[in-house]
Amino acid sequence: MGYNGDHNLFVKGSIRDIAYQDSGLALDFYKSFNTTFHKPQKYFGHLEDLDPEDFFLCDADGLEFSNALRMSDYIRWTGDLGGVTQLPGGTYMARCPNGRFWLAPSCRHNSSECIPLLAAGNGWIVDAMMQW
Repeated sequence: MGYNGDHNLFVKGSIRDIAYQDSGLALDFYKSFNTTFHKPQKYFGHLEDLDPEDFFLCDADGLEFSNALRMSDYIRWTGDLGGVTQLPGGTYMARCPNGRFWLAPSCRHNSSECIPLLAAGNGWIVDAMMQW
């Protein structure tokens, strides 16, 4: 890559190539995902394509979405109180409207325009994903 990195997002090469050939959209460049100017979501699956039963509930024990420290850090860094639910005792967990998928602030008004980003295991690096 030419630089060191700890966490990254990747777009499948065939999808990247189709988008570039179809519309000149460079999905390997972050500014191409600005939906004010482009429609990158047409090259990806949609949230409604996913079967919710294939995913953990956000409030399941041991998941990163219910990690009080990570969610407190998210609030501190973003100020996004709409993305969390305060629990009795003052801790926070991610707010998942359907119980399984957290929505970024830009997706809460219309999730059909958003690109799903999935985490492995118990929500590996979900705290970073929530800010991406």
